[in-house]
Amino acid sequence: MATNPRINSQMAAGIRMAKLKRMEGDGGSSVPKVYHTVDNDERPDTAFTTERAKKTGKANACSGKIFVTIP
Repeated sequence: MATNPRINSQMAAGIRMAKLKRMEGDGGSSVPKVYHTVDNDERPDTAFTTERAKKTGKANACSGKIFVTIP
């Protein structure tokens, strides 16, 4: 195993099942995680920048819209 560190699909499935069992049982809450999403329509056109930002547009880049170009 040390000479061939590839992970096969059975091992990956076993790891996923172990993670699910750990999250669901053993006294922990079985409440699923809530993922919040923000649509591109709700995001501003330009990124928010502060006065202290060294490079414009890099202060809070995640606040800008995500544009995808398709060739």
